[in-house]
Amino acid sequence: MSTKNTMIDHLPKRYWRFRNIVSATQLLVLLMLFAAVLTWAATDGNGVNAVTQYYEFSQTFSAWANATFKFPWGG
Repeated sequence: MSTKNTMIDHLPKRYWRFRNIVSATQLLVLLMLFAAVLTWAATDGNGVNAVTQYYEFSQTFSAWANATFKFPWGG
């Protein structure tokens, strides 16, 4: 049996088959998670609520940081 038939780029074909299966599985899991997040965000305004709450938190944190810390470029 020739090694040329069982090797691709100096690696066994079994390695490439396993690598492709793992990559496809990871891609499938990632797509399922993305779909789950999109479904959650579209349900009952959850996405809008999450973005609104994050924006309110970031503005509150920014105001707190500006009041607490003095920056060298500030007057």
